[in-house]
Amino acid sequence: MSVKNIRFISGENVIADLVEEKSDSIVIRDAIVAMPVNQEGTQLGFAPWAPLQDPDIEDLEVNKSHVMYIT
Repeated sequence: MSVKNIRFISGENVIADLVEEKSDSIVIRDAIVAMPVNQEGTQLGFAPWAPLQDPDIEDLEVNKSHVMYIT
């Protein structure tokens, strides 16, 4: 497992633990997004990427067709 920045075709940048990379999908855990916390956009806070996710489910599997790049 390693922490990665994942850019989606929707424009979202998600920071998450990359649990597994499959041929057509990735499995991630503890995904968060950075959000501006003031009007100027000079300060950032972090929030869960999937806030309505069932807390009993730790991993999310995402199709690679939604991913632009992983760094």
